[in-house]
Amino acid sequence: MRILSTKWHRGILTALLIAALVSAAPLVSHAQPGASASTNAAIEARRAEEQAARVALENSRIALEQQIDEYLRVGQRLETARLEITDVEAQIAVADAELAEKQDALVARAIELYQGEWESTITLLFQAESLADLFARYKYLSIINERDANLLRDMRIARVESEWLHHTLSDREARLVELQEEADLARERIEKDIADQEARAEALGADLAQLMRQAAAEAAAAQAVSGAVVSPDGFSPDMIITDANFRASRSMNAAQIQQFLERQTGILAGYRAPNHAGVMMSSAEMIEEAALAWNVSPKVILATLQKEQSLLSRRNPDQRALDWAMGCGKMDSRTLPQFQGFGRQIWHGARVLDRNTAGFTPDGELRISGSVVRPANAATHTLYRYTPHMRGNVSFWMIYWRHFGNPLAGS
Repeated sequence: MRILSTKWHRGILTALLIAALVSAAPLVSHAQPGASASTNAAIEARRAEEQAARVALENSRIALEQQIDEYLRVGQRLETARLEITDVEAQIAVADAELAEKQDALVARAIELYQGEWESTITLLFQAESLADLFARYKYLSIINERDANLLRDMRIARVESEWLHHTLSDREARLVELQEEADLARERIEKDIADQEARAEALGADLAQLMRQAAAEAAAAQAVSGAVVSPDGFSPDMIITDANFRASRSMNAAQIQQFLERQTGILAGYRAPNHAGVMMSSAEMIEEAALAWNVSPKVILATLQKEQSLLSRRNPDQRALDWAMGCGKMDSRTLPQFQGFGRQIWHGARVLDRNTAGFTPDGELRISGSVVRPANAATHTLYRYTPHMRGNVSFWMIYWRHFGNPLAGS
């Protein structure tokens, strides 16, 4: 499964380079023939600064591409590791069933011997009427003994195979955890680089969202000329998730959510707390409850939990991370205490995601980190209202892609 495209990153940085070069032009045009040596020196210094900025941006572009490529590779390995674990689990089920069957047969044979069959076999030998009859009876007993030996051998083989498969499963599960941690670190690095790009774009007066659109349009045009199929997998600032995927409130029930949480490295699979009404519930039960109440997909809630506090992966989150699990009511300027607590976060986070869709209009615009985004649907609109910066929404998109596939599937 492809998780992230680099096309829009390349386009952003290319456009930023152009913006940086253009910003130097007024300095050159206002330099008069009689300008002083100090003025010329200042102009040359500014040119040198612009050139240094260009080199820095180019180095950043290369580093970002490498990080994204690594994220893609880790994502692919994660999918392979999960499939391998599923296959080993199926083999273990068969091996354990065979082992149980062999053990039952051996126990049954032991009971037969205990109940006197061994004594009757000895009596059988003493009752032989001739030497030939004795050898015939001995051969019969040898066959019985061989059968018993085979039972014991088969059970030992089945036990060794079962133990080996369980050991293999343990190794692959440990490797899966390592890969998950690699993916989380890669996403954090990408988020930081996107945050740096947001800051640079604002400093240059550039519109990051518009640069993304231009990069996507240029990539599509280039692929159309070459005859290649245009990939739909890149991040689009105006369309993050379809309304259908956002509103798929029954896409996972509590049991399926629990199974999903058990495959993650975080603590939520075993976490219980009061829900918004003070009733003790598991994390999975609270997520299902909020999803159905506010008609928001459990997948959206799970992706938001990871985006805000990394609760799908963090093994030892502090109480603050749990108390503000969805980031609902926790703003840069103020904190709303009525939303504090894991259960309230799940409930009110889903509630806010639902209610913020009401402000959507097809031709509406939102200013996000100095850029103008034009949400193409209500779901994208509410994600920006919930997290008003670009890096957070790119992060949500990456997390959803990694765990649940293309958020635009079916659009």
